[in-house]
Amino acid sequence: MITTFEVQPNELDDSFLALLQSIMKGRSSKIIVEPLVFEQEDEPEMDETEFLLSNPANKAMLLKAIENDRIGNMIEVSWDEHNKMYEDLKLRVANGE
Repeated sequence: MITTFEVQPNELDDSFLALLQSIMKGRSSKIIVEPLVFEQEDEPEMDETEFLLSNPANKAMLLKAIENDRIGNMIEVSWDEHNKMYEDLKLRVANGE
């Protein structure tokens, strides 16, 4: 069983420890502390679409792909073809092309 808690520092008190002890019921457990530095209460969180469209080059590429789909200008590739193209691209990048 894995249980995740997101807590503020002031919530780490005796009642939180009691809650953990009741959940663990005498079993050994691993506790991992991970700061949530990406959360800013002052700034609203950007959704995925807004994030993808925030970069002008990415936005242009996505809008072009949507237009290509709309007019039927798409190609289909198998996973094998996709993987080969990906490996070829990685080689070209590694060779500075």
